[in-house]
Order: sequence, then C-alpha cells, then structure tokens
Amino acid sequence: MDLNQSTMFQMMKQRMEHSVERQKVLSQNLANANTPKYLPKDVRNLDFKNELRRASGLTPVATNPSHLQGMRAAQEFKTETQRNPETLQISGNAVSIEDELVKVNDTQGMYSLMTNLYKKNTDMLKMVIRRP
Repeated sequence: MDLNQSTMFQMMKQRMEHSVERQKVLSQNLANANTPKYLPKDVRNLDFKNELRRASGLTPVATNPSHLQGMRAAQEFKTETQRNPETLQISGNAVSIEDELVKVNDTQGMYSLMTNLYKKNTDMLKMVIRRP
C-alpha cells in the first residue's frame, strides 16, 4: 500500500509543507526586525474547501438559492506582505517580535499536530497488518 496515494496522508503532508514554508517566512521577519522599512510577510493559510475539492475531485455546487457561495480560494503557499500601521516604527519597520513569535509558536504546534497524526495513522496501519 502506497501511503502517498492516501488522501489523508497527502493532506497531512501538504499541511506539514505549509508549516515549513511559513516558518521560513517568519524567521526572515524576525531576522529583519531591525531593518529599516521592512514589512513583515506571512504565508496564506490553506483553504479547506479548496483542499477538499482537490483531494476528492468533486466541486461543491449551490443547489439552492439560499446556499452561500463562499469565497474564492487562495493560491497555495502564497506569501503576502502584512501591513499593520499599529506596529510601524519610526524607521518604517513594521515587524512586531511578539506577534512573530506567537505565529512561530502556532506554526510549530500545527506541525507537531500533523506529525502526531501521521504517526498515529501509521501505527494503526501497522496494527492492522500485524493482526493474524
């Protein structure tokens, strides 16, 4: 059995890759905390609706006029500049070290969650395979 063909494993892997990419961007923000006119960047979050459509091959359709249409899906791993006037310093730098560290912690937590899910799923598969 190829685990890369499993939808669940593909989604966990993609979420882990997203977390790695986000950590890179956040570390660049922290490294440039004292750089004049530097604006922090962040990676857009994955869109669950888009991921479900990609994984299942099905496209949700509004079958009733009262159904919500939703929002357009964002591109994967797209970096965007964060413009927060409250954190803008005299030098033009807008990096808030506290905010960046909170984001780093959240991203690390998501990565840990995905690795734990991955391990639990592989453990369940091993248990099924070993069973006589």
